[in-house]
Amino acid sequence: MLGQALACYQRSLSVDNNNVEVLTLYCTVLRELGLPDEARRHIDVAIRRWPDYYPAYTELACIHMGMGDSDRALAWFEKSTQMGGTDAYYEIARIVRLQRDESEIAQRLHSLEGVLAKMDAGQRDAVPVIFALGELCDRLGRYEEAFAFFQDGNALEKPFRPLDRSALHDDILRRIASIESVNTSDPACSKAAGEDLLFVVGMPRSGTTLIEQLLAGHPRVQSRGESSYIQDIERSLFGSNAGTTPMDLSNVQQSTLDQHARQYRKLNRMQAAPGPSSSTRPHPIFATWD
Repeated sequence: MLGQALACYQRSLSVDNNNVEVLTLYCTVLRELGLPDEARRHIDVAIRRWPDYYPAYTELACIHMGMGDSDRALAWFEKSTQMGGTDAYYEIARIVRLQRDESEIAQRLHSLEGVLAKMDAGQRDAVPVIFALGELCDRLGRYEEAFAFFQDGNALEKPFRPLDRSALHDDILRRIASIESVNTSDPACSKAAGEDLLFVVGMPRSGTTLIEQLLAGHPRVQSRGESSYIQDIERSLFGSNAGTTPMDLSNVQQSTLDQHARQYRKLNRMQAAPGPSSSTRPHPIFATWD
């Protein structure tokens, strides 16, 4: 429960406010509860007091991603990797793969191969680097190499993350039950001039990303990429109960839902990769949600 986690971190910080790890985790929970401004304020404090703690930079990047600022997020993810944060490499790859300049993507790929060559191939820290290589190979159409990287990454990660099939089954059933249809009352939220907003929705590893990428290959389509904002909306509406029970929207004011719809569309416009003819032709925006 996010609410319970937040309370625990608050109590811990009240006893010892010099624990940068706890402070960073506290910011993560704030972000996941849909409180990015407060999370940003606290993570700024962490960075000022402990400028060498790279997870704080990773968290700051995640905050910017949630606020729709992928350029600043990329800069802070890169800062984290410069300080030894290997977990940020995968997030960088997910941002970079939305770019249309394949030469820059290829340069990123070459640089990552150099990073991996200097690492112990059996250490867990190599996993995000391997997955990042898979993402970039996939973006460049080098699919056999991409699958090989993903296979190697999964094999290396498996001992550290044993699969609880029963828990996964229960989680999938809960997620299916949580889906609700919402019609916004504000016409501006549902469709803008010359623009359709469409979702590709499915269970994890069911092919939603592949479908989104195929559609995004059309010259009249912009891709939003994989969106976490739906979960952010759920957290802001239901707090510590988010993700634990089916969403009940019956007691949520329509104006609140309309506000989230407007914000979601705003983020789509900010983060969608520009198409080659974006100035002259309408571009439906696709978002995936697992």
